[in-house]
Amino acid sequence: MTKISINIILLSIFLLFSLNIKSQNFGGGCFAGIVASQISGDDLSGFNKPGFNGGIFTNLKINEKLKLQLELSYIQKGSRDNAYPDKGDYESYLLRLNYVEMYLNFKFKLNKFFAFDAGPCIAYLFSHSEKYQYGELPLSVPFKKTDTGLTGGLHYIINNKLDAVFRISNSILPVREHKGGGTYRLNRGQYNTVVSLSLHYNFKIKNKQNL
Repeated sequence: MTKISINIILLSIFLLFSLNIKSQNFGGGCFAGIVASQISGDDLSGFNKPGFNGGIFTNLKINEKLKLQLELSYIQKGSRDNAYPDKGDYESYLLRLNYVEMYLNFKFKLNKFFAFDAGPCIAYLFSHSEKYQYGELPLSVPFKKTDTGLTGGLHYIINNKLDAVFRISNSILPVREHKGGGTYRLNRGQYNTVVSLSLHYNFKIKNKQNL
C-alpha cells in the first residue's frame, strides 16, 4: 500500500473518532458475513468464489436520518472455476485474494425497517494464491497491492442493535493487468466484483432515534 493510501486511512480514522468524542454521538459495533466474488476480465463468469468478511465499525450521527460510518474489515475475494470430470471437464482454477479493507460511507435511514449506504472503499492485499489443476499457476500476472472501489448496500433493520446488510462492490481501478497487457476503452484490466450478506451488531445505541 502506498504512503498516501496509509495516510488517508489513518487521517480518516483519527478525524472520525475525534468527531465522535467531541459530539458525543458515538456509535460502533462489529459485523460478520459471507461473500461471493468474481474477477471481471478473467474470461470466467459468475460469483463462484465463496468467502468470509468480518470487522468493526464506528459512526458519527449527523441527524436523525443520516450517519457517517467508517468500517475496517478482513475480506476474502477472488475467482473460481471447478472441474467436472463426469462431464469431461478436467480443468480447474482457484484464485484467493485476502484483503484488509476500509469503507467510508454515508448511511441513510429510509424508515423503521430499511436504510441504505454508499461510499468509497480501499483495500490492501496482504496475501494471495492462484492455482489450477496442476498446482500453483506459473508466470502469473502480479496483483496490485491496493484495490480502490465503490460500494453500496441495503440494510434491513431487525432491531435497534442488529442489521442484516446486503452489499455489492466493484473496483474502479484494475487490480491487475490482462495477461497480454492489452486495454480497450474503459476496460483497463481485471477488477474485483463482490456481493456480500452480513449481520451488523451495534454495541452502543444512545436512544431509539439512532439509526
